[in-house]
Amino acid sequence: MEEIIKKIKKSMFIGEDSPDFLDSNYKVFELKKENFEYPKDSKTMPLVFLDGGTQELFSSPNFGLFFNRIFYCIYEGKKMLKRKKYEFYSLISTKINEGNIFFSTELFFLKDSFQVQKMEFSIKDETLRFGKNIVEIPYLANNVRKLLEIKVASLIDDKDLIIVLDRDMHPKITYEDILFKELHENTLKRRNIICALSKTSSLLTKKGNSVSAILNLMGPKKEWLYKVAETEDFDVYFVKLNPNSEYVFRIDIAKCSDKNLIINNLVLNSNDPVFLGYPYGLVKADSNARVSNKESEFLKMQLITKFGDDFRNFKKYIQSKDAHTILDNIR
Repeated sequence: MEEIIKKIKKSMFIGEDSPDFLDSNYKVFELKKENFEYPKDSKTMPLVFLDGGTQELFSSPNFGLFFNRIFYCIYEGKKMLKRKKYEFYSLISTKINEGNIFFSTELFFLKDSFQVQKMEFSIKDETLRFGKNIVEIPYLANNVRKLLEIKVASLIDDKDLIIVLDRDMHPKITYEDILFKELHENTLKRRNIICALSKTSSLLTKKGNSVSAILNLMGPKKEWLYKVAETEDFDVYFVKLNPNSEYVFRIDIAKCSDKNLIINNLVLNSNDPVFLGYPYGLVKADSNARVSNKESEFLKMQLITKFGDDFRNFKKYIQSKDAHTILDNIR
């Protein structure tokens, strides 16, 4: 055990370093104590917090059915002004196009709905596959919902808001760059500001250290922000939103935005003891967007009942992927 502790301690070091992004479009800045910034006074502005959740209902190698919820709430200070949710099923199934296999996505809304382009993904999509495997349908479903979160953010028609996404702003998968472009355009039209705060960060330095850990250790015991990188579209910061919090978070801020306005309003929303230093609005969005296991089991039973006698054949498809579940339940 002592040998393990020694090895771990060797990975924990503080010194001048700089972030290491895989994407060459990032301009990075060195991590130095003198580069910390501190929020300056600014006006208050309503904040929009948006999040989503997905639960698998049934899945086989060639189709999957999922239940999704996207929720957002608008806060001014500690007062919630508005809330809205979209609930829908997403059906992902195989489709043949010119001899190639694609996964096609269809949405079925329960109540409120929105228009979105039809999404199709190659089973070999390099932005979604792991190693040399084909794209996994459950992983695709989760990412489709994340794409739709960007779409919902672009549909918010209230004006003079700070929109806070639960993610970063780096486009990684198919369709994401298109949806982010639409979001930026609509944000400007409505005089809104867009930013994205990540719960976790795996960003490393050029020496293989953790960026968030270094800044957390170097930073003063008060609210601060630190710019680590920038792209043409957004700046990358790390922030501490409460002096008594143990946590720091990555936040991406759209270019030409008032960073002090964003950070000050987030600070005002980040003093709840349920998660000190994390915006309470994001806690609320997360809890309202989650699809519980109880909900998914109820929806599964509804679907099984609707299938009637045909469920026997349907079961043969989903059995091709449920062996792990059976083994997990063996005690």
